[in-house]
Amino acid sequence: MKIAVVSYFAPPQPAVASHRVLRLTRALLSAGHAVHWVTLDSRTLEKRDATLAAVTPAEVVVHGLGGPNLVDRTARNFAEKLARTAIFKLPDLWPVFDRHVEWAWRLRRELPGIVRAEGIDAVLLCCG
Repeated sequence: MKIAVVSYFAPPQPAVASHRVLRLTRALLSAGHAVHWVTLDSRTLEKRDATLAAVTPAEVVVHGLGGPNLVDRTARNFAEKLARTAIFKLPDLWPVFDRHVEWAWRLRRELPGIVRAEGIDAVLLCCG
């Protein structure tokens, strides 16, 4: 069975959620499944953990969906810093707003095409 594991965090990102995705992937591979990761494009990451990258199974197919959200990357100028601060504070003022709305839009746009093109049988959504 082809399974897509969808997670904002995945190796080589240095995050606890990356370890969870890695453990889940190992279990799925040992059960005989083909695993695809739908996550951030590793080329755009500001930080990476070389040890996590080294233990990532070679059988995993990675589909990168762009870079980190504005709130998760370093602001490059004053305008980005203001936007980043507003996005970070909005969930406290307006409870339906999500810091990862940009990521959700990318998933909505890209995930159906990946599922069709790769013949994915099941999609697992993982969160931190």
